[in-house]
Amino acid sequence: MVVMRRILGTLGQLEEWFLVLTFSVMGVALLSQVFFRYILNAPLIWSEELARYLLVWLTFLGINYGIRHRAHIEMEYFFTKFPRILQRVIPIVTQVFTVGCVLLFLPGALRFVSAQWAIDSSALQINMGLVYAVLPIGMVITAASLTTDTVRRVIALATGQEGGR
Repeated sequence: MVVMRRILGTLGQLEEWFLVLTFSVMGVALLSQVFFRYILNAPLIWSEELARYLLVWLTFLGINYGIRHRAHIEMEYFFTKFPRILQRVIPIVTQVFTVGCVLLFLPGALRFVSAQWAIDSSALQINMGLVYAVLPIGMVITAASLTTDTVRRVIALATGQEGGR
């Protein structure tokens, strides 16, 4: 458990740097497109495609970032109305359900990515398998992160420790 947490912590730091870099490159590409299109009247043919593909990576890696920082939207008003024990059990059930869904969708994502290996993008000529490889990567990272957090919550609940939320 400690090893898994350490690995996920390191992956989390790499993920954060990658998200910042990806978002920055996407911003520069879009600003460049605006400058070239409206100032120089010579639009770039690759910038929109690059930004779109980077957004795919931002989305699927950002899911895990949001989970780790508990930044996803919650219905706290209703949640706080439940008894304390349910407030500790509901996140565990939700996370188990989410991991199950991620693992259910993973084989389809792998099939989708393998089908994309034969296709190149129109402007950048990037292999589309590389563009969509983030789907299973993001799913595996998310499942691992949620599983680790679920185990932590179950241990906290079983031992009576606070910090289950």
